Amino acid sequence: MHNGLILCYFERLKVKKLYHKTAIDIVEWSQTASENFSISFENLEKYLKADSKLFHKILSSLNKKMKEGLRIYFYGSLFEKYVNLFTDDIKILKETYLLQDFTQAHFDYDSEGLEQLCIFYPEFLLEYFEYYYSISELKRPNREHRDKYNFVWKNEDLIERMESILDYIIDKEHYYGISDHPTGNLFEQLKPEESKRAISFLRTYMIKHTNSPEHLTVVMDIVHKKFANEKESFIKTHLIKNKDKAVFEKVRWIYQQAVWSGNEDPDLIRAKRWEEVLGYINSLPEDIMLLPIQNYIKEIIERNKEYSRRNKKRRK
Repeated sequence: MHNGLILCYFERLKVKKLYHKTAIDIVEWSQTASENFSISFENLEKYLKADSKLFHKILSSLNKKMKEGLRIYFYGSLFEKYVNLFTDDIKILKETYLLQDFTQAHFDYDSEGLEQLCIFYPEFLLEYFEYYYSISELKRPNREHRDKYNFVWKNEDLIERMESILDYIIDKEHYYGISDHPTGNLFEQLKPEESKRAISFLRTYMIKHTNSPEHLTVVMDIVHKKFANEKESFIKTHLIKNKDKAVFEKVRWIYQQAVWSGNEDPDLIRAKRWEEVLGYINSLPEDIMLLPIQNYIKEIIERNKEYSRRNKKRRK
């Protein structure tokens, strides 16, 4: 019999005295299913009174089926509503989540299931990214919807794990200054209180990585695109800790613009942005150690202005 018809029977059955036998039938069906289908666990919740481990048994079977290639589509709120049933065996539910994330391009669109899993098992957020980067099929354009991680900044346990998560993503995603670095997704759609926690975390993260141009560049990319009002304080935070020109000149301190309109002068705009950075540094207490950096920025400003002048002459 077709999987859809069998599931329909299980979902619509209302004879309570048959629930115990039917729960056994559901487990047996999950072990033998051989066609693609969709399933909602809310519609099977009534059977939990007959077998409190029913969902464990079903998922154990369906996970095996999905790993064998069967396409099973979960809908509803399995992870949001029933995560507390798996506290003694969270591994099954974590595996189901990752398999569904692979199966459905827009699975858990609002990240509500991911949030609940991470609340009960904070380590899962890093495991999620490790899984994401381990499977090339997940790195496709229609996966870019996943930008709702604001729940992280409500939870101290998750915030404590953000350093290892950023380290991991930065290691996997070299930043070339084009478009946004993927770590920026972790800072999308934040409320004021969440933004405060995120900014505080980034500042601490910057200080810890004050000798790493790669980490500093990613931090500044996030700051420019998510917390633009904080760029001055972040640049000053770094320079208070590290005045080494060799490090400074390897970091992309200004906003990295990938697309320009026809009437814009990229070189002149870059010069103005560097003038802004120079202004921040000039406002710091006078320090001879800053002179090499100040001179370096002045050279960049003049170079960009010269490029602008040459391009204007060429267009005439």
